[in-house]
Amino acid sequence: MRIVVGSIQQETNTFNPELSTLADFILAEGSALFEHIAVTDYFHSQSCDLIPTLYAHALPAGRLARPDFELLLQRMLAKFPSGGPIDGVWLYCHGALEVDQIGSGDLAILKAVRQQVGPDVPIAVALDFHANLSEAIADLANIICGYRTAPHTDMAQTQLRAATLLVESIRRGKLPRSVLVRVPLIITGDKVITAAEPMRSIIRACEDAARQDGILDASVFNGQPWVDAPQTGASAVVVAQNDEHVSIAGKQARELGRMLWDVRDRYRFQAVAVEPEIAIRQALDSRDGPVFISDSGDNTTAGAPGDRMDLLEGLLQHDLRQVLLAGVTAPQSVAYCSTAEIGQEVIFPESVSDAFACLMHRLDLRPVLHSRGHLLGWYGEDAGACVVLSLPGLDMLLTHKRCAIISPAIIESAGLVFAAYRVIVVKLGYLYPDLAAVAKKAFLAMTPGASCEKIESIPYQAVSRPIYPIDQDFAWMPEGGSPADEVNRPGGTDSCRQLPTGQQ
Repeated sequence: MRIVVGSIQQETNTFNPELSTLADFILAEGSALFEHIAVTDYFHSQSCDLIPTLYAHALPAGRLARPDFELLLQRMLAKFPSGGPIDGVWLYCHGALEVDQIGSGDLAILKAVRQQVGPDVPIAVALDFHANLSEAIADLANIICGYRTAPHTDMAQTQLRAATLLVESIRRGKLPRSVLVRVPLIITGDKVITAAEPMRSIIRACEDAARQDGILDASVFNGQPWVDAPQTGASAVVVAQNDEHVSIAGKQARELGRMLWDVRDRYRFQAVAVEPEIAIRQALDSRDGPVFISDSGDNTTAGAPGDRMDLLEGLLQHDLRQVLLAGVTAPQSVAYCSTAEIGQEVIFPESVSDAFACLMHRLDLRPVLHSRGHLLGWYGEDAGACVVLSLPGLDMLLTHKRCAIISPAIIESAGLVFAAYRVIVVKLGYLYPDLAAVAKKAFLAMTPGASCEKIESIPYQAVSRPIYPIDQDFAWMPEGGSPADEVNRPGGTDSCRQLPTGQQ
């Protein structure tokens, strides 16, 4: 059984104006790919002959530059065998990769792979819970499996689900079919926690659906809300064993889509969501720590730049003690500090012009260089140079590259003692599990930026309309509902009709 494996994965935030490039990716080609995916042992246990292509992974960011994407895709396709049969293809993607001048990178990957292998070779793809999916993606991928957790803890299990279903389908000689229902719904991901209701029950319904005869798998996707594209939004995907079971899969997908729609106004932030000044004041007044403040509008794990100064300016209006600002993207400042002496006051020249240095100029502040080093990355990799600068009661961790501060271990890799801080400000939305496990309190500061939590205020231009909560005066049901509600929605398989304002 010959199976091609590969991964090109990045989550896009189209409101981040900076393009991503090849330099942002961790790359592994050929057999080195096996160290980065979770299914190698499984495939080998099934006596599969694996053909590794390319592994390419980058942190969430702005659109990927077209030439860089095309180079990655060419490098992947070049590893496909030129002779002999291919029994299947296993891919690990995100589902919300946007490429400058192209659109959906995930769709472009699947189109190219399908053209390479032909119509009769099954393609299985594992995707993130925040994927934005189109009907074209479901037409190209026979098997689609999505994460069932947010925050994400089942990445390895999802990869394995896709691999297992691919092997089983090849052995049965069946060509699965993915059935997708798009839901006209954009809910900020920081409200949609899979361990909490109402998403917990919907995930359970996915698991129940996957156990039905003729059904291989079922997933729901919240979507990545900070992508301005026609396919942005929620969806449900059910994988039929073959063509004979597509109608059953369609019924299940419609039911899951209806569940997503029916609870659209029941999601709540798990942290205390307040305006920035309230978050700062209440966090500083807390007696027990650590207390976290998420700079939600500048969330690097949602693709924002991580360089906004709103919360830092707010903090500097207060008397501070044991406060850490963790993870400000400030490449010029970090580079300038590379030759400064530890313990020395840093006076940035006018030529250092990133947002952090500009704030220091404007406020005439002279922070002291506390330490410098290299930061631990999301997956344990070297995430680049960092420095810690100190003002009275406040340490500021600056990074040369955009980084995700998602654990105490990452903070301590910068030479800091995590337990020394009462209040920690992070460029996140919801807290990742390692931080949530130790947080005494968590505040979600409703800050502006590329990952703004106020969906209604985001300047979308390309999303399909109507869509909730930007539009609220419409009814929706999956295709196959009552004829009175069947009004085609551009770009979707669902049906919408406008209602008088105020009715739903």
